Amino acid sequence: MLTKQEELKLRLIMELLKETEEKQPDNRLRDERGRFAKEEEEYPYRSEREIKVVKRRGTYGTYDVKDHEPYSTTDLLICTVVAFTAVAILMI
Repeated sequence: MLTKQEELKLRLIMELLKETEEKQPDNRLRDERGRFAKEEEEYPYRSEREIKVVKRRGTYGTYDVKDHEPYSTTDLLICTVVAFTAVAILMI
């Protein structure tokens, strides 16, 4: 038979075990890339831009983060016009 104080301690221990079980990585949800998904209250903001993480050669644990945003049609058109204009000027 447990005393009231031992019963209270046992309940507190059971609650702590339950909380740690819920936070174990096996129980967490994963995102579309297979990484652990963030809880909504931890990370409420999500950027529309995609980023690319590239390991820096010759270093240990150093990475560069680059914006991985595809070029728009207008950007490609402007670059093409500038290139053709430069070639036309050089040919004159």
